This record gives sequence, structure tokens and C-alpha cells, in this order.
Amino acid sequence: MSETQPSSDPKAASNTQSEASHEQRLSETERSSRNWSMFCHLAGLIGLGLNIVTVSFFIPLSFAGPLIVWLAKRNEFPSVDEHGREATNFQITMGGLQFIFTLIPILGWFILLPSLILVNMALTIQASVRASHGERFRYPFALRLLS
Repeated sequence: MSETQPSSDPKAASNTQSEASHEQRLSETERSSRNWSMFCHLAGLIGLGLNIVTVSFFIPLSFAGPLIVWLAKRNEFPSVDEHGREATNFQITMGGLQFIFTLIPILGWFILLPSLILVNMALTIQASVRASHGERFRYPFALRLLS
């Protein structure tokens, strides 16, 4: 009988240690910047959640959160300026589509609006993860209203 030993991959262990040490090396300012950048995106989900809970899709609220965070922190952190503007533009675009889809009976209410909500949630989560890692993210098909 041969015993199976857990294989230890030195590269994987090295990568894990390197990532952990990189996170420790981030300055407090960089961590704050990444957290606020991430929250710019996640704030859109709060407004979307309010729309879902109150079933008031005629008044899109998802742009308010990113707009507030962006206006409050854009001068403090350059990355928040970039991410906040991007998140606000995207949520304004989604809010406009949301309003239009609520005006279309049956097709808009039961197919287009739920699809739009899922796309909004998926892209917002992806953007917030990228922002937490300090990466840039551009939403596809967002109107660039704020520059």
C-alpha cells in the first residue's frame, strides 16, 4: 500500500505568501482609496435594492448612492473620482433603461426588467471586486454623461 502525501506546490505557496505580504504593505491611504472606490460601485446596489423592495421601478434610485459617494470623496482620492464617475454614469444609464422598461407592459415587466436587474447586479459586483483590487473598470454600454 502506498500512502498518498499531499503535494505541496512551492509556486502556489509562494504566490499565497506574496499576496498576503502585498496586502500588508498597502498603506492605509491606499486601502481607504480602494474601499471607497469599491463602495462607489456597491452603493448602486443599495438603490437598486430599494427599488426592488418597494417595487417602485418608475423612480430609479440606483444612481443616487454612487453620486453621493463620488461627490463626497472625489477630491480626497483620485481613484474614487474615476470609479465614482464610472459607477454613476452606469447607474444613470441603467436607471433610464429601467424607467423605459417599466412603461412596456408584459414584455418589459416580466422579461426585460428582470434581465436588466441581473445584468446590473453582475456588472456592479464585477466592478466592485476590480476596484477592491485597485484595478480600473469600464462598464460596457454605459453612457458617459459625467466626464
